[in-house]
Amino acid sequence: MMSKPASDSEKRIINSSLLNPTAYNIPMIVKFGEGLNVAKMYNLLTLYFEQFDVFRTSYRIASDIERWITAEVPTIEICSQSKFEPQAMLDAHLISVEDKELVKIVLCKVADETNDYLFVNVHHALLDGLSINLFLQDVIAAYLSDEPLAFQCSSVEEHTDSNINSQRNTVDFGEYEGFKSRLLNKQIEHVNYRSETVKLGSMVKHKYTDFSLCLTAFAISVAGWLNHNSVYLAYPYLGRNQTNFRTLGNFVQLVPFHKRFDTQNYSSVEQLTAEVQQQIFKDLTTSSHYDAVRYRESMKCMNIFRDIIFDYKSGSLIETTLSHEHAITLHEIETYRDEKYGLHFSIYKQLNELHITMISSEYSSEDMEQLLSIFSRNVHALYADTEIGLDQMLRLKDETKTDGDNASPNVILREDNYEVIYKEVSGMVCTLLNEQTVHAEESFFDLGMDSTLLVKFKKRIREQFKVNLKISDFFNHYTSEMLTHKILERL
Repeated sequence: MMSKPASDSEKRIINSSLLNPTAYNIPMIVKFGEGLNVAKMYNLLTLYFEQFDVFRTSYRIASDIERWITAEVPTIEICSQSKFEPQAMLDAHLISVEDKELVKIVLCKVADETNDYLFVNVHHALLDGLSINLFLQDVIAAYLSDEPLAFQCSSVEEHTDSNINSQRNTVDFGEYEGFKSRLLNKQIEHVNYRSETVKLGSMVKHKYTDFSLCLTAFAISVAGWLNHNSVYLAYPYLGRNQTNFRTLGNFVQLVPFHKRFDTQNYSSVEQLTAEVQQQIFKDLTTSSHYDAVRYRESMKCMNIFRDIIFDYKSGSLIETTLSHEHAITLHEIETYRDEKYGLHFSIYKQLNELHITMISSEYSSEDMEQLLSIFSRNVHALYADTEIGLDQMLRLKDETKTDGDNASPNVILREDNYEVIYKEVSGMVCTLLNEQTVHAEESFFDLGMDSTLLVKFKKRIREQFKVNLKISDFFNHYTSEMLTHKILERL
């Protein structure tokens, strides 16, 4: 066994992992349509684990963090099931950064199916998603080949500290305060997941990269979502070595992105897209990126653990079909837990479809749904050949500032206007539930309020009174009378 101090990148992600121990799992499933030769795959994986230190690495967390590499290879489990259940498999094999083994493998034979499965879960402190995919491609190629393995080991020291002395880029956070305050108004600190597919039809626009088009559409969408003309976010650096999954500490470097949308300075959205693409290419040609994640409080610099990450992938980077001939396909579990960011907006582009996954530990399902709807509209507009103005896409509303509030409410509220609020609330309930009258002490849920209607109700309360209640508030204050008092408390 040998030990060595962890790198700054490792310490950063490990410290974050300690806040939410199972949030950094990277689970994937490989489905073998023609069945799986368990003995061959078991021996093959054992060889990989013996050859590469990355799979035998763990961390000792004390006053400082040390990286430990042992001679013992991770356990490879073999099981037989009548039905394969991905969620149950993940739940049974979650990894904490404090575990001795940060890699879990299960070879699963399924009695009632022609398919067999390889389940792989790796902690993010060892590898990122792209590296896992490359590792699996390598494993499957070796599994299907009769040729002996030819390993080319990379040393740990060769990669972990290469950028320590490099000069870091900085971002001007001069206007970040307004943007951040909008985010804070939306934050509820509850993990939500959202997945959807956006079809682009036959639209193709070759002048700009898909990454540039999607990032531009997303930045504009965030501005519209927050009703703010400046946007700050970060995206993963895509310039990593895509042929070396063996690198230990191959951490994604996040590139800060900031745009101010002044409609008078852009003759068209195409000009903005060109600027974004130029900035992306500039980032890909430099070895210095995001300065070390800074934990100073919120209004003066970007904190990626509370803010927004835009993550773009495509079929050219991550192959989901590992072998057409043998029907071997890769499936990233939809419940992949990546809760280290305030909002992780991930796109996987395959042909003319955008497969979108949103994971947030800060924002409500309603807010995520709204952002997704705006993005869908904007990304279609950018891919289309029709000319469109930036002001049309932003659709920012004029606001009237009053005493530090972001906007004047539709109803001028005072602490003594209980009757005004009660009338509005009960009217909303009647409209949503198609009732003529609702008594003050009558439960919304007894009248038929369901989760879908509750989201609409929450939205109308926020728009009318500028009060962002939690879903739990409606369950705890389930009558017009109780909810009116709750709204008054928040004013």
